[in-house]
Amino acid sequence: MFKHATTRRQMLFVGISLFAVFMVGTLMGRMPTMIDISEWEIFEFANAAPPEYVIFTMEQTSQHISATLTNASAENEIAVAAAFILVKLVCETANEWRVFPFGSDVNFAAAETILPPGYGAQFVLTPEMLAADLLPGEYKIVTTIRKNNTKTQAWAAFDLEEI
Repeated sequence: MFKHATTRRQMLFVGISLFAVFMVGTLMGRMPTMIDISEWEIFEFANAAPPEYVIFTMEQTSQHISATLTNASAENEIAVAAAFILVKLVCETANEWRVFPFGSDVNFAAAETILPPGYGAQFVLTPEMLAADLLPGEYKIVTTIRKNNTKTQAWAAFDLEEI
């Protein structure tokens, strides 16, 4: 009987602890948020592969994901849009990508950066920019580039493992 009472106290302690963690998380605004993927805009790539004259490199830390696009062209400048989107692969068999929503306070300048050969532009993605938490899966950071007045898309892919 004494052992049974101890188990009840332990269960009560665990329950109260979990409730406290939930409340602190809620008050601090750090609870995970989810959005129905079916509500996300379907995204179709304008080109089958990124152009050969750009190179994307990725860096992931606990605070951000960044992609650096470098102009690998030997002679031409390229223009890179300041804006980017994040897309997630939601159905591998249908190759269906959807636009991951940014928070309502995220706004990008409608500007372009001119990159001479060998120069790069960085795109940084932080948790504060997102309308929901990232789920495990395959993602791409997509932007628009312009070379010789022809626009195309370039992207950097990354996988997010179980969190």
